[in-house]
Amino acid sequence: MGQTKQLLELMERKRTLFERYKKASEALLTCDIENGMDYCMAQREQLIDEINRVDNETARLCGDDRLSLEASRARCDWGELPEELRPVFDAARRIIALAAQVQRMEPQIVTRMRKEQDRLEEKIRSINKSQASQASRYFNSAGAGERAVRGGGFGKI
Repeated sequence: MGQTKQLLELMERKRTLFERYKKASEALLTCDIENGMDYCMAQREQLIDEINRVDNETARLCGDDRLSLEASRARCDWGELPEELRPVFDAARRIIALAAQVQRMEPQIVTRMRKEQDRLEEKIRSINKSQASQASRYFNSAGAGERAVRGGGFGKI
């Protein structure tokens, strides 16, 4: 029974991590691109690492007990599980439901990132077309940018 209690604690930890991952994913849909997106992406990466650690801890705890490991991943028939492992299976199903919710968000996140990328590229093109940018290109192509500053003044002009 001790192993089942530990498995349930790990499953609860994993569920909490997935809840946080879902919130970080939702934030990507509305956050400020220039400041918030990097933070949200880093947060998601950190949470994935933590989820993987919980998975590894679960596998170590189960050891050779294949049925416990399958119950912790909801990869078996609930009806064939011993009564004590059914809550583990149920917890795994709740985690899978959270993961599915996040998975449904991913296309929206990618679409938003692409739109923001397009917007930033357009902004760069606009800046490159500005008069200051054109003047800079003119002076650089005319060699003005290669002249050295001498004695506080300009070299030959």
